[in-house]
Amino acid sequence: MGSTFLTRLKIGDKLVDARGLSKLYQGKLTLGWAAVLFAAAAMPIAALLYASPGFRHLFYLLLYKLAGVVGG
Repeated sequence: MGSTFLTRLKIGDKLVDARGLSKLYQGKLTLGWAAVLFAAAAMPIAALLYASPGFRHLFYLLLYKLAGVVGG
């Protein structure tokens, strides 16, 4: 009984088991969608890190070092 409960999912007003769910969603994750998903996850993380004063100082330090190496 417990395994039946774990393998069922309620979608709206319909109850679908694991076999039915695999038939509903047969799409595969392409490289483009994976890149979009990664970018969407990276943006708020980057914003939070940039808002941190310590990380911002480290970021500017790395930029200045890179500019010194490149010669700019």
